[in-house]
Amino acid sequence: MFNDIPIGPITLHMYGIMIAVGFIFALLFCIHRGKKRGLSEDIFYGIFFCAIVGGIVGSKLLFLLVSLPQIMENPSLLLDFRNGFVVYGGVLGGILASYIYIR
Repeated sequence: MFNDIPIGPITLHMYGIMIAVGFIFALLFCIHRGKKRGLSEDIFYGIFFCAIVGGIVGSKLLFLLVSLPQIMENPSLLLDFRNGFVVYGGVLGGILASYIYIR
């Protein structure tokens, strides 16, 4: 299995690619089912955008809460954007942002 695909100076990480593919297929699936029910595509694009932004913010916030002792010892961890995301925070943040958008 390929974990990383180097293309010149750029390295594509398969974990991120698979997450992006999952997001795209979820959006297309929801749009397809929504059209059958007579819903507008714009609703799904708005929900999708809010879920992505809410997921990123939620996953970073939960990381900050979980690793607060390490951050207090080494504050430079706040400037490292290569890692530091918690999946559960992303799921909760995406659900919350989507719910707020729908309301």
